[in-house]
Amino acid sequence: MKKIFIISALLLCTACVSYSEEISCKDFNKAIKKGNVEFIKQNIKNVSDINDESCFLCTAAENKQDEILDILLENKANPDCPKSSISPLYTAVVFDNNYAIEKLLQYGANPNNKTNLPIIFLAVSNDNKFAVQKLLEAGADENATFMKLSAKQTVFYGHKFDLEKVFIDYWNKRFETKSTDIDKALEYLKESKVGNKYYQILTGNNSTKKPFLIWFCDLEKINPEISSKNYLLILHTFRQNVIYIDNRYRNLPEEVLATILAAASINTDGESSVIEELVSCGVMASVWQDFITKNPNLNNNQNEIVTTFNRMIELLNMEKQDVFAKGDYNNFWLLQFALKNYKKTSKGFRNKDLNTYFEYNI
Repeated sequence: MKKIFIISALLLCTACVSYSEEISCKDFNKAIKKGNVEFIKQNIKNVSDINDESCFLCTAAENKQDEILDILLENKANPDCPKSSISPLYTAVVFDNNYAIEKLLQYGANPNNKTNLPIIFLAVSNDNKFAVQKLLEAGADENATFMKLSAKQTVFYGHKFDLEKVFIDYWNKRFETKSTDIDKALEYLKESKVGNKYYQILTGNNSTKKPFLIWFCDLEKINPEISSKNYLLILHTFRQNVIYIDNRYRNLPEEVLATILAAASINTDGESSVIEELVSCGVMASVWQDFITKNPNLNNNQNEIVTTFNRMIELLNMEKQDVFAKGDYNNFWLLQFALKNYKKTSKGFRNKDLNTYFEYNI
């Protein structure tokens, strides 16, 4: 009797093994789609090839079967599934499965898999901030291109401001020192009698009715040509006001930054002209004059920017003025600066009072 029982048990085990071995990849994929976790656990060791070209990981990522995805990875499923024409990471990004994106990258998925559209380009196209952040941190190539346009260019040319912040934060992680407190700089501007109206422009009292976004970043990362021109900042104002300040100046005194922001606030329409550039210079000089009148010690910081501010005061004949009144718009130096940088003209700007200009335009 005992012998018969043992034989019966062996036959049953053999039947079970045979049944497990007969499971097709198609059936296994069906179980993944349905989320049949117990079936997957019981049969995963008996699948002939866990990296089958049908890509079990892709199925799990597409159907957001996170627990099954974990089981597959724990059982040595290749996170890149090389036999498949589509990578699991690509699939996860297509279906906005952030859990799968993070998990696959943890297991070593290649963020630069090029069997399809570059993955980071796809994440950018989907406006998936989480995916872009994780891909960049994993070493995704921000210059990966599609139709001659890189992922980075797609973000900054397409005015994807949320994604711009992701890229900028990623670039800025290498800095050990903190940048100048932008909110504190704005507060200085708010408290300045001369600068208050520029504070209002920066915080929403402008034609767009939106506050400026103000970011320290590597301008050369956005446009490689910028570094050779020694720009202090870029003002970009298409549908939204954004001020980018190069990281070379990330440790400016708050009053210096406040002066720069006041001058930058003049451009709220995305267009530059001679009159606008000259007015901006006048604003810079007037606000800085207000700051150094209250705190002469600011001039002890004789860096290139402070020197420029003081030169503006001298050029605009404002050193003896309580507030800026009439700038010398016929000044040769200022005209050459404006025309060289913007190559635009603005008729009727000569000998106009700056305050009159503001009353009319703001």
